[in-house]
Order: sequence, then C-alpha cells, then structure tokens
Amino acid sequence: MCATVTLAVLSEVAPATAGPLLVDAPELTRLGRTLYTSNGSWLPSGNSYTYRWERCGAGGCAVVPGRTASSYLLTTADIGRRIRSIVTASNGALGPSSAPSDATDPIVASPPLNMVPPVVTGNGPTLTSTLGTWSDPSPASLSYTRRWQRCSGGSGLTCEDVAGQSGATYALSAADADKFIRVVVSAEGLGARSVASAPFGPIPAPPAPGGGPGGGSGGDPGGGSGTGPGSTGSTPPPVTPRKLRPFPKVVVAGRVARGLTFISALVVRSGPSGAGVSVRCRGRGCPKGAFRGKLNRRGALRLKRFQRIYGPGTTIEIRVTRRGAIGKFTRLKVRRRSVPSRRDACLMPGARKLSRCP
Repeated sequence: MCATVTLAVLSEVAPATAGPLLVDAPELTRLGRTLYTSNGSWLPSGNSYTYRWERCGAGGCAVVPGRTASSYLLTTADIGRRIRSIVTASNGALGPSSAPSDATDPIVASPPLNMVPPVVTGNGPTLTSTLGTWSDPSPASLSYTRRWQRCSGGSGLTCEDVAGQSGATYALSAADADKFIRVVVSAEGLGARSVASAPFGPIPAPPAPGGGPGGGSGGDPGGGSGTGPGSTGSTPPPVTPRKLRPFPKVVVAGRVARGLTFISALVVRSGPSGAGVSVRCRGRGCPKGAFRGKLNRRGALRLKRFQRIYGPGTTIEIRVTRRGAIGKFTRLKVRRRSVPSRRDACLMPGARKLSRCP
C-alpha cells in the first residue's frame, strides 16, 4: 500500500517535458572589448544552444536588444553596468532550459587612443580631412564623427563649431577669409575621445572685383597714383616668395619611459609632391649620417629611419624645401621626463636663419 502511494506522488512531480538539466553554469571570458560565454554543462548531451545578453544595474537586469551571439562587444552604453549572458539549451522533445552566467564587475571606460591626429588638406574651395590613426582592442568597431571649426587669432586656438559641417570635406565660404579651419574627430568604442587637427590657414580672402586690389579705375593696372608697374620710369615691386603650397606638416608620435623617448611615428605629410626633405640628428640614439628624400605623390614621407629610441639632449631637425619657396622647419629636442620640445618655423629661400612664418 505504501509503495503504491509513493509511485503516485512521483508521477505527479516529474513533468514529462522537463528541459535539459544544468550541471555547471555558463561562464564569461573577456578579451579586450569582447565578452565570450561558454554553454555551461547540461544533461543529457547533444543540446542546441541560443543566447541573449542582459545589462544589469541597481534596478535589476534588462535584455540588450539584438545581441544573440555567443560573444558580446562592449560599448559606451555598458559603462558602469554589469553584463551577463543567458544560455538556453534545447534537446529534441525536451523543453528548453535557461541559465544565467555570473555578471561581470561594473564596466570601466577605456576610450580609444589617438596615435596620429587628423589632418586637413586642400588647395581650392574644398578642404579634405583624415580620421587620423587610432589604437583600440577592436579597431574595426570604432565609430567616428567629425566637427569642423573656424578659428581666429594668430595661433588659431580660438575656435567655434561651424553649424551643419560634419562630413569628410568642408566647403569654404566668405566667412572663412583670414581665419583658420580645423576638424575635430571623435572616435567611440568603450568610451569616446576627441582630437583636433592642426589649424589650416589662414584662408585667403576672395579676389576683389575687377581682378584684385591692385586695379585702378577702368581696369588699368597702372592707374591711380602712377606708381604701378605700368607707369613710365617706375620700379617693379619686389617679388615676395610664397610658402610651399600646401604647407607641409610634421607629425610625431611615441612615448617617454625611464628617461628615454621612443618615437614610433615620424611623418612629413600634406605637402607638395616632390618637395625635398632633409633630416639631421645629433645626440644619443641617432642613426649615422644625414638623410635626404622627397615627398611622394601624396605629399607625404614616412621617416622610418628615425623611428627609434633617443636619449635626453638629442635634437632632430627636419627641413622641407623647394627652390624659390618658403620652406618648413621643425626641431625636436628630447627631454628626460617629458615629451620632446618642438619648434616650428619657416625657411626663406637661400637663407640659413629661421624666420617666423608669414
């Protein structure tokens, strides 16, 4: 009699459609910005698995829409939250069973690092920008936005956003005359970081009606005071050399550690194709001999020979020149516990002394 009662009770509490039985819960592994979940261990074997991910906070956990893979790429929305996976096991006629992993610790922001800043180039009514070079555990997943800014002042450091300008190119307008233009690139991964390009300019004013400010009444270039090149007995005005166009930029990247400086990138870019480049290095860590080269068709030259470790006091001088034009000069001086000091100046044609850029 007792055995009969026991069997009846067992029959009532053992559903015929129970899902697989969980033996070990799913576990998370993190590599860079990506979380990976294991399936856990289930009985019987031979199950199929599906996944969902939840973002947890003080108010509990909520499903992250669209995340159904066995891996999860962390984004800015996860900062300060805890992430866990939910694994569902199914096995033929058995119903599904689900189990959560342990949640992660609160996610901490880790914005991408900028290795080479963005650059603005142009030789006409439209300027073009690059994104720069960025370092991130998942670089292919970074998203980028741009803001164009108009800057005033000789240093080009007083800048304001230009409304409606957020593309890779920028169309110049009359409002940009005598101003500098720069682009601010924001890269977003697990956090966001923004870096501005060097200011481009100053932007020349559009020519005055009638062919330019030197025209006299009736379009006579020598009219007016009688001192123009069309006047009898007048002396032509001296020809002022012009800067290299586009004017090149020198980009330096690296790090300082234990009193030494490691330059990982040294590039001349955004200059005129064919311009000459000479480099002179003096001090600890310098390669032997001077260097001479030319900018390629894109107006760039990577100085790989000088990407190395330098000791304090070392100086590197870079000259970009072309006959009859005002050239570019950059001097880097390595310091013990800080980034190298830098001086940028102009080189007048045929002159050895440096001068301020016009």
